Amino acid sequence: MKIPQMPLQYYPFLNQLIELDNKTIEDMVQSLKIVQPTLELEELTKTVASQVITISQERISEILELLIYLYYLSNKYEFTQEEVINFMGEFLQNSEEFTHVNLNQLERFKHRLATLLESGVFLYPLSKAANVILDNEIIFVRYGFKKPGIWENSANYAVQNVDPTVPESEKTFLELAYQWRRETRGISSTNKSSMHPAYQQIIGMGKAVIPLLLRELERKSGQWFWALKAISREDPVPPEKRGQTQEMIRYWLEWGKQKGYKW
Repeated sequence: MKIPQMPLQYYPFLNQLIELDNKTIEDMVQSLKIVQPTLELEELTKTVASQVITISQERISEILELLIYLYYLSNKYEFTQEEVINFMGEFLQNSEEFTHVNLNQLERFKHRLATLLESGVFLYPLSKAANVILDNEIIFVRYGFKKPGIWENSANYAVQNVDPTVPESEKTFLELAYQWRRETRGISSTNKSSMHPAYQQIIGMGKAVIPLLLRELERKSGQWFWALKAISREDPVPPEKRGQTQEMIRYWLEWGKQKGYKW
């Protein structure tokens, strides 16, 4: 079975499935079983959120987005549900981002994923209807949760599409971040991807990009830890929390707030 590369944007969503408590997962499963099928992700998210009160609506949207992506994989690569789950299991085992996941957590993750995929089978049409293609990467439109520089119904990403009121430094950052993501696809090693020239140029932009890094950290993944440490020369994450992406994100965001950064 050909294994595709998992987009970086989904790494935090995977951690959520690993770390959420069983009651939250059970509530999501039950809500997906009774919800009316719809092609509007925003409406679907709100409906599920009305039944699952232990996590935010945005987190629910992210988990649904991950499920939609997995249905997309199933369709594109002609995977069975079992093959999709095995693919995800292999990915977690072989990725440096998930070295903190033990075998018990891995099996629990696979069981949760199977249950969610089974109960949310009607999400399959969304895997065709709610995405745009950006340089062969799948970026799902998150209705109601807009991402800077990503526009609905647009098949091509270009920095000039960013709101003209955005400062030049932010446009430069978005361009470099996009270049880095595009050119490091397939590299699972954080150390290697962080040495890419575009990533290093972002570090070279200095403290001015710290709010942008914190925003990216909050919305996408933990791939910016290295840059934040290099620029700030600080590391607010306790040793016992290292390797736990969601916890590391939480500590960095708290650090940013304490330092007075706004994003």
